[in-house]
Amino acid sequence: MVSPDAGGVERARAFAKRLDYDLAIIDKRRTSPTDADILHVVGDVKGKTTLIVDDLVDTPEPCPKPPKALINNGAKRVLAAAAHGVLAGPALNAWNKRPLMSW
Repeated sequence: MVSPDAGGVERARAFAKRLDYDLAIIDKRRTSPTDADILHVVGDVKGKTTLIVDDLVDTPEPCPKPPKALINNGAKRVLAAAAHGVLAGPALNAWNKRPLMSW
């Protein structure tokens, strides 16, 4: 179970505890309201299928940085889930065109 940022740790921890999964956290710093740099992946993801659990998806383009960071740290597969899809502007169309499991 992966938290995409420090703010989502409690949510990801709650899921990890209920499912008896390990927890990883993506340490990122915002460079703008819609972009961030990944600094570290905290936790062991090597050889594991990971699930990024987020609260909100609102941008038109799925951010490739967290999945790439997990793959670069050895994750064998990356899945993502969000509780609330705002999907502003052309976001829904962009997400529908994205192939599943492209990470």
